[in-house]
Amino acid sequence: MKGRRLRVFALAAGASLVLLAAGTGSGGAQGGEVWLAEISPLTGPLSFVGVDNREGVNVAVAEINKRGGIKGRKVRVQVFDDGSNPSQAVSHMNKIASEDKYLGVIGSGFSSSGLAVAPIVSREKIPYISMAASFAQVQPAKPYYFMTTATSRLFAYSLAYQLRKLKVTRIALMADNGGFGREGVRNVEELAKRFGFQIVEKIIFPLTSTTFQAELSKVKGSNAQALWVWNATTLAVTITKEARQLRLPQRLVLTGGNASPLYLGPGCPQNAGALINSYLGPVAKFLPTRNPSRAIALKVDRGLRKQGSTFNYDGYTGVQMFRTAMLRGGFNRDAINTALESKMRGFVGPGGRYYYSKENHSGLGLRSMVVSKIARCKMVPIENLKKRY
Repeated sequence: MKGRRLRVFALAAGASLVLLAAGTGSGGAQGGEVWLAEISPLTGPLSFVGVDNREGVNVAVAEINKRGGIKGRKVRVQVFDDGSNPSQAVSHMNKIASEDKYLGVIGSGFSSSGLAVAPIVSREKIPYISMAASFAQVQPAKPYYFMTTATSRLFAYSLAYQLRKLKVTRIALMADNGGFGREGVRNVEELAKRFGFQIVEKIIFPLTSTTFQAELSKVKGSNAQALWVWNATTLAVTITKEARQLRLPQRLVLTGGNASPLYLGPGCPQNAGALINSYLGPVAKFLPTRNPSRAIALKVDRGLRKQGSTFNYDGYTGVQMFRTAMLRGGFNRDAINTALESKMRGFVGPGGRYYYSKENHSGLGLRSMVVSKIARCKMVPIENLKKRY
């Protein structure tokens, strides 16, 4: 596995061309092809996010092309590595926007990159479907800019409801200083009074951190009942293991950024009993058969030949959203934007059902969120989803 990952990263350096469809043509929607661009962190600290995003994109493209493409046009995607660096994402975005052949962009799963390219999306009017969770990307809603995953605010709401049910009134908050972590802190601070809890410790750490012994010792010495971690990188594994080593009495609470086998496995067994939330995809097997997201998520898993992560599902969803928007709108940037804003209500992906509108470019709501407990390295929903859905 490690060797395969290294080969993937070597091939991904810089901008890489992914030939996901056979055939010839001049690009865009001409010559029997539809061109999209993907910006992903294939290298750097967020590389596990980008690699999973790309795998999901690959599954969707293979599925679409096997069925004849989009109105007979094959789909091709050119992948650009942002290196987990917002400035690199900006450089790639300027290049992509300047080339007419790209009808849209499947955007980075790194929130800081997504926020950095937003002005280019607005200026160049190129449809961009982000795979990052930052709510600031779509608040307020901006033409041409949309999201696949649940917003950080939705993650916060979902867990806040559960913590209130568990009568948790004092929390310690740990977050990285990236876009996802900073926004998570703002969300929790805004929700604290509404949900009746107090933040007794707040710790912000850089993404370059390697150990958290001192920070976790402060948490241990506090009167917090839970430790709520806002980090979507492998640092969450380090925090989990060190928390167990220090015998923290606080219950560990994680967000959807950790709803991945890349956290659940390496963090096991120290993550046993932790709370974690996600949209529907990672817990699809617990859904009733009548729920449409169940079948889609399990189909993606088969295409991946493994249990999918939220990052896999986001990549798959981004491509399928573009396909649906082209079928309902047309093969140009303006038509795709119009279709995404006005013709996608009720679109179903592995994560849930989306309700895009001119005012809502995030799409998902609380009904698509599930809180789970980690048991034997897996996410197990706290409530019976077959009754809820």
